[in-house]
Amino acid sequence: MDETSRHFRLNLCPPDRFPPAVWAEQHVELDRTSQIRGKWRWAVTPYADAILRSVQDPHVRTVVTMGPTQGGKTLPFVIFLLWSIENDPCSTLWITSTEKQVKKATKGRLQD
Repeated sequence: MDETSRHFRLNLCPPDRFPPAVWAEQHVELDRTSQIRGKWRWAVTPYADAILRSVQDPHVRTVVTMGPTQGGKTLPFVIFLLWSIENDPCSTLWITSTEKQVKKATKGRLQD
């Protein structure tokens, strides 16, 4: 693919209108921090679909999750962030407790 075609495909094509859960099955590969490897499948974590629908709803202002450690609570938010960057870019603020946590999230989950 030449540079012009690549640029057109990446920047001028309409966004993918699949909902984040469907989009993630095609585009998200679980990293080494996940207990499950390979492509993400919402059937494995069906609760993630409700979280993804909530964060995509413009009328929802706050989403709260509760669950066990390493229970997949962050993953739906990471998926939505990645979906948003590709399909509906907007200002986003990701808050963690320390700078070390920011670096871990960025390098470990978003840039792998």
